[in-house]
Amino acid sequence: MRRALSVAIAPAAPYEGGPPWWLTESERARYERLRPSGRGALMVSRWLARCLLARVAGGRPAQWRLRARDSAPPCVDQGPVPDAPLWHISISHRRDWVAVAVSDLPVGVDVECGPMSPTPVDERAALILTPAERARFDALGPADREQALLGAWVLKEAWYKSCHPRLAPYDFRRIEVEPAAGRSANARHWTLADRGLWVGLSSNDGDALALTEVVGLAVLGEVTHRSWHVQAAS
Repeated sequence: MRRALSVAIAPAAPYEGGPPWWLTESERARYERLRPSGRGALMVSRWLARCLLARVAGGRPAQWRLRARDSAPPCVDQGPVPDAPLWHISISHRRDWVAVAVSDLPVGVDVECGPMSPTPVDERAALILTPAERARFDALGPADREQALLGAWVLKEAWYKSCHPRLAPYDFRRIEVEPAAGRSANARHWTLADRGLWVGLSSNDGDALALTEVVGLAVLGEVTHRSWHVQAAS
């Protein structure tokens, strides 16, 4: 049985107005503590989550009530669908972009806009890549290294978010990324090269993952994608 899985991306501009009516009490409390840049991202991400839940499970977006949690993504507090499964939500915010994924299995999403940092790319690679990944990285030309590192980062970040915190190493040098296809894949990334935009998604349902596309990405330009298998390095 194919599980439910959906992901979307949207721009998130700073917002200085009051909280929208559809936010729950816990979300409003979080909203009030944020600066305008954070308020825009919260508002867009929570609405995207509601839209994706309505897309995969039914009802209208505003009928899905979410509960804010400290140091964790929001969870579904109440929905319009009886006997609904446990829904998992993952959210990522980077600069002016927000990505959200929902699924009835654990899921992780990450969005990045390059370059990641002013620190030289070789120095960052030493903090992110396994020895095998570093060997492949070193074989690349200088022009390709930043993009390769961004791709590895979004995949590892998405996979880490999809795992139980006690089961995934926080040191990304202990997380291995290898090309994969079909059911052996547990992660994908999408790239919008002309904008330097990357979206990574991780789920243990390879069938659902293979059929998933990022809502809101294709309208921005030409998208490339690839499937991967991510796991803790042995």
